[in-house]
Amino acid sequence: MNCPRKAVFFAAVAYSAIGFFSLRTILLSNGTIGHNWDWSIPPTSGGLLRYGYSSSFTWIPSSLGYGGTLISPLQMLLGVAGAIGWDGSIVSKMVLFGTVVTSGVSMYLLSTHVIGSVTHGPTDIRKLFAAFLSGYFYSLSPFLYNDLIGGAVTQFTTYAVFPLCLFFYLRALAAERFNRDVIWTSFCLSVIAISYQSLIIAGSVMILYAAVRGHSIKRLLQILLVSFWLNAYWISSTIESYGVIVQRYATSNSFSTSALLNLTIHAPKFLQGFYGTGYWFSFFLASIPSSFMPAWIIATSLLVGASVAISLLKPRRQLAFWPILFLISVALATGMNGPLSWLVPALFANPNPIALLFSFNPQRLVSPSVLALAVTLGVSSFSILESLRKRIQSRFVIGVLAVLLLIMTTIWVGPFYNGNLGGAVDTFQAPSWYNEMSELTNGSSQGARVLYLPMSHSPSYLQTSYQATGHQGGDPLVDNSVLSTIVTDGAEQRGPQQFAISLENLLYGDFQGFYPTNNSAIVLATLNFTSVRITVVNSLPHPALLGVNIYDLNRFLPGTVYGFLTDKVLNGLPVPANSSSVIIINQTQARGIQAGDVLVGALISSDGSVLEMSNKLIAGYILPRSFSLSKLLSFFDVKYVTLRGDVVPNFGPFSPNGPNIPGLPSYNWNYSRAYGILQDTSGLLLLKDWEIASLWENLSYKPSLVYAATRIETCNVVGEGADAGYFNTLSQCVLPNSFAVGESAFVSSGPGEGTGSPYDLNPSETVVEVHADRVDPTELVVHIQASGPFYLVFSESFDPRWHAFLGDPGRLGALVNLAVELPHFMVNGFGNGWLVSKGGTLRVTAYYSTQSAVYVGSIVSIATLLACLGFVLLDPLDPRLRNLRRLLKGISSVMMRRVGFTVEYGS
Repeated sequence: MNCPRKAVFFAAVAYSAIGFFSLRTILLSNGTIGHNWDWSIPPTSGGLLRYGYSSSFTWIPSSLGYGGTLISPLQMLLGVAGAIGWDGSIVSKMVLFGTVVTSGVSMYLLSTHVIGSVTHGPTDIRKLFAAFLSGYFYSLSPFLYNDLIGGAVTQFTTYAVFPLCLFFYLRALAAERFNRDVIWTSFCLSVIAISYQSLIIAGSVMILYAAVRGHSIKRLLQILLVSFWLNAYWISSTIESYGVIVQRYATSNSFSTSALLNLTIHAPKFLQGFYGTGYWFSFFLASIPSSFMPAWIIATSLLVGASVAISLLKPRRQLAFWPILFLISVALATGMNGPLSWLVPALFANPNPIALLFSFNPQRLVSPSVLALAVTLGVSSFSILESLRKRIQSRFVIGVLAVLLLIMTTIWVGPFYNGNLGGAVDTFQAPSWYNEMSELTNGSSQGARVLYLPMSHSPSYLQTSYQATGHQGGDPLVDNSVLSTIVTDGAEQRGPQQFAISLENLLYGDFQGFYPTNNSAIVLATLNFTSVRITVVNSLPHPALLGVNIYDLNRFLPGTVYGFLTDKVLNGLPVPANSSSVIIINQTQARGIQAGDVLVGALISSDGSVLEMSNKLIAGYILPRSFSLSKLLSFFDVKYVTLRGDVVPNFGPFSPNGPNIPGLPSYNWNYSRAYGILQDTSGLLLLKDWEIASLWENLSYKPSLVYAATRIETCNVVGEGADAGYFNTLSQCVLPNSFAVGESAFVSSGPGEGTGSPYDLNPSETVVEVHADRVDPTELVVHIQASGPFYLVFSESFDPRWHAFLGDPGRLGALVNLAVELPHFMVNGFGNGWLVSKGGTLRVTAYYSTQSAVYVGSIVSIATLLACLGFVLLDPLDPRLRNLRRLLKGISSVMMRRVGFTVEYGS
């Protein structure tokens, strides 16, 4: 059924009015809309421009650098908005409002087509009303309500386009030939492709529907083929990176456990899926007054139950498809909480495309159930109204029933009408100090970073009850700052966040009492990750029987009488006067002591009296002998430190929710205390104090994003790979005087296999001058003058997709290995290192291979896009253009004859 254009127009106007009224409070507020988790639209036009620019690359320098595979056209469009002067206030509200309106219109079109495909006669008011009701629910569904609070722009954008994609798809299936609907379906799939999860869901629904139709597989294959070439720009990069992504998860011992845990705590219960709310049920419920809850439950239960039952009673497969899809989707979306819990481990316990996409974000599995529920609501509403018309033929009664259906649906989506999503979102503006800080730090050398303290970024200026108490959040001021920082919540890799926690520990922690005095009679020290060494000295003037009690300040140790360990010195023999003895506690985990626990020991005499208490010890952690904050900052290429009083830390030992380290003062992050620490730090200069924030310059900073090292030291890190290992990397390898930032480098166990014979040269024998130019985030060009072999260090997170070559093979040559690649290994605990085995005047070019695949795929995508646009504008198969084609053919024949005559005459 072709929906009248006037009806679509009036429906769009109605959904616009509904969208504005349901979001009125936040749309009319000043500032950029901020959300609880993933909302990251920058408030300034400059931030939007940087946001769009970074989205065109698969490597992001922020957070010590991290890689992806998906280029986002949506984010590029937001960057264009910033380029023309729009700020986050305009863009964020347009995105929110546009999502509601687009969701309603696209579902209206889909439902109109579904209803019209199984009914006869002209489009009447009942069909249009039923379709409107379907779009009304979909545009204000409980799931979308919670999704908007979550703030994942890509997810609710694809939610809005999903029905439109199916609308064109169903029309393409009904057509007798390849037509414009195939192209439009492919375009919609390309929009949905900004989210891998949504693309898999949409493709699965389309395949399932094609299977029900049986004869439409050919058209589906045509659509998939066109979509494949349209999206070659990201498909090529995904294929190129797939092995690396799988390897990361495959080497994780916790993948299976984490995946199944997420599918339990982050998946909805059955009733949550039945009502179309999804996992974030609490946000929706909090917006429903307790006195109104019974009415909401009754209205929702009646609508859902009746809609599914009525649609299943229809004999046509096209109608039965939607309630069946709803039930199947709910069963899958509920994960370990639903009827298919026995099947979930087989699907999600091992790394595979489905597990990688959905195991850590299973909420997206709810979206097809909401779509199917909306269509089912429209179909059943029309069936009820049509049945009533045949039996009663009273317009008044039919009108009353229609109003009743509208009221019940309004009750179902009622929380949306509070105008501000229940207060779970807020608007904010960039603080006044931010623009000045950006101007002061702009123009710094390539690779210079700014460190925001505290490093986690839940802005307390976003005063939602959830975020202001320090929960996870996204602060676009940090994510899109002029200079990159060490860590953000958006970091994919674990390393930067653990390094950040370790740096905060060293900066802000008070370790008095952890260092033993010179004449201590009992000293605790970390021997290795699972062992503690206890050194005891008998300071009594005579031999004595001595013992040791080891207390764990975190926990009661199981298997002990009093909750602590007791051991005898020298196996119970008398300890000579002024002599020392050593006790080793091995396999501390087996005794119930966990890495990170704080231990303290007591030296006791034979009668049990305490002679002396030991220093404290953090199990598995090695505290540095000396601490230089400016050196640590330089190690991470931090030139500026921005201390903020408008954020609440959301992770780390000093966040409001902890965990704080027992034995340390229970400090929460405090601006005044942090200010005092920075003020007392040698090598930091206060540039500007705004009272709520302050900017400091690290005077020890020198550009070292790319540098040459003539020696590679081996630093055996205690607890490597564990959280403690990141702390110990800084204390064991970076802080000692033997390490010079921008000159030295270290590996944990050598460069490894395949790197050739590691050179161990005296620095005085090899002189290297390096000049690096970063062409874009994914390409480095390094000009080198060296007297001999050396190591090239790139201080962003190690990724095997970085490839370096002598000379410049070009992106295509690098992608297909036309040149010899330099040996690549991890250096300095997180960075990229390459072995350059000769000296001279050299040029080294490093490419991030995923971006190279994007460029190759983009050529295919652009060519396909132009061909599709040509087909849409001038369909060569459209019979309505037959006369135009005859005219063009005639003109062509005349021109050919003239050309042929000229050629013949000239010969």
